[in-house]
Amino acid sequence: MIRYSRFIFAGLILLTEVSCKNELANDENYPMPWRDPDAGEVEAIGEALAKSRIAGCKEFQVRESTEAGSGDYLIGCSLDDQTWSYYQVSVGDQRVTPLTSNTVSQAPEPKSE
Repeated sequence: MIRYSRFIFAGLILLTEVSCKNELANDENYPMPWRDPDAGEVEAIGEALAKSRIAGCKEFQVRESTEAGSGDYLIGCSLDDQTWSYYQVSVGDQRVTPLTSNTVSQAPEPKSE
């Protein structure tokens, strides 16, 4: 019984951490508008995505964290400008956290060609 309780407790902690992460990806912490990343951001975010084996983010738009100098970004990736995938990226430790689309208030604007 104690062994199962530990698993349940560990699962609840993990779910709480994921829920908290998703709640952080809001307009207050990552203010609008979406923008194209600069060359340094493309390189740093690209390295983090590659390390985490995230595919489908050849091009992306970013919203930078309000925490100055944190290197944290909300990114939106799309291959077709219709379907978006979202990630929270911390370039300092190359941590990438997938987010659900309902945690992001507005998708990036499609790029005009």
